[in-house]
Amino acid sequence: MNKRNTIEALILIDQQAATIEIGKQTGYSLGRDPTNSLVLNDIKASRQHAVIRWEGGHFVVRDMGSRNGTFINDERIQVAQLEDGDILRIGNTAFMVRMATQEMVERELFNQRRQMACLETHMDLEDEFRVNEGGFSGSLRTLSMVEIIQTIMQFGKDGRLVISNHYENDVAEAYFREGEIVHAEYGQESGLTAMYEMMKLEQGVFEFQNDVQSPGETITQSTMSILMESCRRKDESKR
Repeated sequence: MNKRNTIEALILIDQQAATIEIGKQTGYSLGRDPTNSLVLNDIKASRQHAVIRWEGGHFVVRDMGSRNGTFINDERIQVAQLEDGDILRIGNTAFMVRMATQEMVERELFNQRRQMACLETHMDLEDEFRVNEGGFSGSLRTLSMVEIIQTIMQFGKDGRLVISNHYENDVAEAYFREGEIVHAEYGQESGLTAMYEMMKLEQGVFEFQNDVQSPGETITQSTMSILMESCRRKDESKR
């Protein structure tokens, strides 16, 4: 299984189609007690009913000695590995279980950002954003340089970010390793100078290509420090 298809989170979908995302880092408790991660307003649920954790490479649900039991696909369980499409039932409350891959999480994040851009600009940006197996692309009207780089950082991506003008001529490019910028080129400039110039771009189209190796390593500063310095410079230029 490649990195984009590895499980990143578990999603519970309730009977009203609301979703609850559960990550790998911490346990997630369910029950009537208000200290639970998810408080169930269900008389048949125990105060501390069940917990969901990432264990041994899988999401596992564990009954915490509840009176009325925890059920997976109508079978009462004590401990069970959760699978995509399972129905988890606690008392009268049922959830569909979905496993979220990195690709699904990325698509949801990009969709949220695209919707925000639509609201902010009052534009229909449906044709200005694409996600595929090879990466993602769009317009700088859709996502800013800061948002694009934050997304690459968040998912720890390796690859090449290319900014082109509307005549499809490459203007600038940056290379990433595990979400960190390692090299940039802009015109005759390279390295950190090129990266700061690249951060000023507000027009054109972008494309991020997954798993493209950098031709060199000219940047050692952390990506977060580059973003912070770019924002500082932008604020200064407006004064």
